[in-house]
Amino acid sequence: MSLVMGIVGLPNVGKSSLFNALTKGDALVENRPFATIDPNLGVVKLPDPRVDRLAEIIKPQKTTHSVVKFLDIAGLVKGASKGEGLGNKFLENIRGVDAICLVVRAFNNKDVFSVVESDTADPVFEAQIVLCELIYSDLEMVENILRKLKSNDPRVELLNRLKNHLSENKLVLNFELTDKERELLKIYSFLTDKPMIVLANTDDSAESVDLLKDIEVYSKELNASFLDMNIKLENEISFLSEEEQIEFLSSVGRTETCLNKLISLAFKKLGLSTFFTAGVKEVRSWTFRNGSNAAECAGLIHTDIERGFIKAKVAKYEDFLEFSDFKTLKQVGKLSLEGRNYLMQDGDVVLFEFNV
Repeated sequence: MSLVMGIVGLPNVGKSSLFNALTKGDALVENRPFATIDPNLGVVKLPDPRVDRLAEIIKPQKTTHSVVKFLDIAGLVKGASKGEGLGNKFLENIRGVDAICLVVRAFNNKDVFSVVESDTADPVFEAQIVLCELIYSDLEMVENILRKLKSNDPRVELLNRLKNHLSENKLVLNFELTDKERELLKIYSFLTDKPMIVLANTDDSAESVDLLKDIEVYSKELNASFLDMNIKLENEISFLSEEEQIEFLSSVGRTETCLNKLISLAFKKLGLSTFFTAGVKEVRSWTFRNGSNAAECAGLIHTDIERGFIKAKVAKYEDFLEFSDFKTLKQVGKLSLEGRNYLMQDGDVVLFEFNV
């Protein structure tokens, strides 16, 4: 699956530092606006202990995890919808992603350059600046569409309602639509119709904790997921060995990094799940869109398997852990035989039968 989460926000809020922590990369990080001009794409392994547990049982020649793709996009400034800064390029880059991680700064540091003219950090105001530019772009798009439609077009009434909604500085994401209306708007790629995570970059100070309260409340109002993270610390942790990471996390009473929480949350916001194939050659996690059927998932492995699909032998992950192979699972009645229209579930362990 080639779904991508875009990392967006104002300049100097920690976007590229976050990207580097996720990818262990070297995207340019400087204390100035537009240090990032061309977007950076990173592919990050999805932390999923289920894959490792299956590998422990089967001891395959190879183990492959699912991945999440992140795009580090240049910082936005006020007026981007009118072409300010890298406005048009920035907005087009966002249009190409499937979900948004909006990074805001929730700590004070006079040495960090900020495009917001304020003595103190204001993460809610930062989020509003970014989202207003996205809303203005969507509003302009709606107005352009309306100008081209005939008055009797069934989309006119719907788009006029959407125009009023956007004019109130509300996201398309929170615009109430029937299934039929959503189908009518499907051809348009509205910027504010994308699933969203608001990530607050903190320094773990008491002052930072106070700033987090307002941005968390604001995120809920947006129907966006919320996560706070000390990006500088997570960046440092990401370059430790696995043993050193475990030791450090244990010393601070944590079981996983905030980066892993973000990766898993991004996977969820992108509407993705995983199924597993488990054999001596390879244990592998495969990524599929929620709502995909067995034949479509078979096609992720190879188009010939989808084309010649006969059936899918499906076991639940917990059952496979207990009985370890499909033959035993069948004997104890824990293996189901499913047709091409079976809706795949997260955690299914599958063996496809096909003939071409």
